[in-house]
Amino acid sequence: MTELILFSIATIPVILLGKYVYNKDRNKEPSRLLLKLFLGGIMSCFLVMIIGGIIEVIFHVFSEDYSKLNMIELIMFAFLRVALIEETCKWLMVYFISYKSKDFDEVYDIIVYSVFVAIGFAFFENLFYVYESGIIGGVIVG
Repeated sequence: MTELILFSIATIPVILLGKYVYNKDRNKEPSRLLLKLFLGGIMSCFLVMIIGGIIEVIFHVFSEDYSKLNMIELIMFAFLRVALIEETCKWLMVYFISYKSKDFDEVYDIIVYSVFVAIGFAFFENLFYVYESGIIGGVIVG
């Protein structure tokens, strides 16, 4: 029962956000493309882990306990490891999966595509955090 509750806590925000953005689209995107984008978001998590591991090897300060970082190191960590790498990996998935798609025919499509990559990423990240930390660990969207 606890597993089902944790799974629900991790997935409900992702489902609701995806459904909301999908319903706002006047010309619905093919579900196969959206599934590829969602899975691309999950794959981008693994890409982030690989690149993050490489950065930890190069910059040893990031392999320490994050609570011991000073303010400058924490800002560098947040910018390099979190923002820059995560967002670049998500963008790469959007670009390579959907940019040349014949279904990319209106401006709103890029929002839908980006959201589906982001919710794929959030789905994996939510599962990771919720199963690692329980309900108190929180749920991340985006």
